[in-house]
Amino acid sequence: SVGSFQPNLKGSSHAFLVKINSNGVRQWGTYFGGEDYDYANKLDIDINDNVYIVGTTSSKTNIAINSKFQTELSYSASPYGINTDAFITKFNKNGNLIWSTYVGGDGNDNLNAITIKDSYLVAGGSTKSTNNMATTGVFQEKPNSNFLGDGYVCKFSLNGERIWGSYYGG
Repeated sequence: SVGSFQPNLKGSSHAFLVKINSNGVRQWGTYFGGEDYDYANKLDIDINDNVYIVGTTSSKTNIAINSKFQTELSYSASPYGINTDAFITKFNKNGNLIWSTYVGGDGNDNLNAITIKDSYLVAGGSTKSTNNMATTGVFQEKPNSNFLGDGYVCKFSLNGERIWGSYYGG
C-alpha cells in the first residue's frame, strides 16, 4: 500500500504482510525485506494487535531496524553454501514497523514457529550455527558436534530483547 513501511519490492524476494478486515477488504499491505531473499514463515498477534513475524533472510540490509539484539547478518563466515539468518519482526496494528532483528550465527538459521504469551514471545526453528545462538544455563548450550544441524528455540521480550536461546537436538 502507498504509505506503508515498504510499498515496493526491493530485492529478489520479500516477505509481505497484509491486513484484511472482516468483510474481506484489504486495509493495508507491506513488503518486508532487503536486497536478497526474505521469507516469512509464521506470525502471531499480541493483545494490542501488534503483529510479529518470523522467517529467514539472506539480505544484509533493511532487516535489523531498531534492533536490541543482532544488528547485522552474521553468515559471512559460513562454509555451508546458501547463507541465511533468521529474523523476528514486530509491526503495529497499522502496519508500521516497530522493531526487527536478525537471529543467527555462522551457519544457516531459520525460524518457522512463534507464539506470544503474556509479555514475551517464543520462537523456534533450526540452525547450523555454532555461535551466537545459545545463552548460558539453558537446556542445550552447544550444538551437536557429530552432526551440524539442531533445533533452536529462543525467548524474547516484546520489545525485542533476547532473554535466552537454546539448541535442541542430538
